[in-house]
Amino acid sequence: MIETHDQKSVQPAGNRVRVRAQLIDARTDTHLWGERYDRPLDDVFAIQTDIAKAIADHLQAKLSPAEKAAMEQPPTADLVAYDRYLRAKKLTLIRTFDARERENNHKAIRLLEQAVAYDPAFLVAYCDLASAHVFLYFTGVDRTPARLALAEGALRKAVELAHERGEPHLAAAWIAYQGYRDYDRALAEVAIARQRLPNDPWVLALPGFIARRQGQLEQCTGNLERAIELDPRNLWLLLQTAQTYWLLRCFPDMARCLDRALAIIPGDASTRLARAMIDLEAHGDSQPAYDLVQNIVAEDPSAVEALAEQWIYLALCLRDPAEMARALAFFGQQLC
Repeated sequence: MIETHDQKSVQPAGNRVRVRAQLIDARTDTHLWGERYDRPLDDVFAIQTDIAKAIADHLQAKLSPAEKAAMEQPPTADLVAYDRYLRAKKLTLIRTFDARERENNHKAIRLLEQAVAYDPAFLVAYCDLASAHVFLYFTGVDRTPARLALAEGALRKAVELAHERGEPHLAAAWIAYQGYRDYDRALAEVAIARQRLPNDPWVLALPGFIARRQGQLEQCTGNLERAIELDPRNLWLLLQTAQTYWLLRCFPDMARCLDRALAIIPGDASTRLARAMIDLEAHGDSQPAYDLVQNIVAEDPSAVEALAEQWIYLALCLRDPAEMARALAFFGQQLC
């Protein structure tokens, strides 16, 4: 299997848009295919269809009639709604260990709410909105019945629009798992979603997360690694896979995943520190992580807020009260 990812650069100019699309072998960073599209701005969905078809042809992929139909069906006809959706999607795909990510989640929800306001029939925006609401509930940012009700409300709209599509079933699986810890129902919904979305990485990743909750760590890493093959530049998948390898004490695999993440976000402070902490976890050597924290403080004091929880853990390992007090000062600001 060729592990690939696509890259696109978009340059708007008046009422036209120029898109440069490339297909990259993610294992070797080798350029496989590239094309430039110069079209009217309102033809952006046709460009996406052309790119998808060109990539499928280059990879000699065999598409079912349903997959071909889905490729040709735009998610919305409203360009403003689509803009809001893409901006929200970008925020949800760059989740890291950064403690400040909760604000990105709130921003994504606001953008998705705008997307469905512009286009009340925007199915995938409702599905992502349901998932974004339940993620806030799951992570403890807002563990209230009201937040869960918002997730359920967005899901109901999606089901009303197209109950037969895979996306509402996948959103229902996230709500069952993250909102109710109902693993059986979540897996049943994923099974339905997978029939309709066989190449969606989350139909593999979500069962992996459930397996991790049930202590089946090897099964989790197997699922997550296969999900990464489908979406090799997905930061959240790479970091969650690294975290699972940490639980297994498989530090070389953890380092591999973090190195891939850092190739995408080389300046991310929390991921840099997670990589440095491998020396502490594997060899009991706290110096690399301690030195990195000091360097980050010197480089960008505003980035320290992202490191609070990791920094406290490091200070505990160092048994250094002064260092712990410094970390707690930042952590306390987050809790306010």
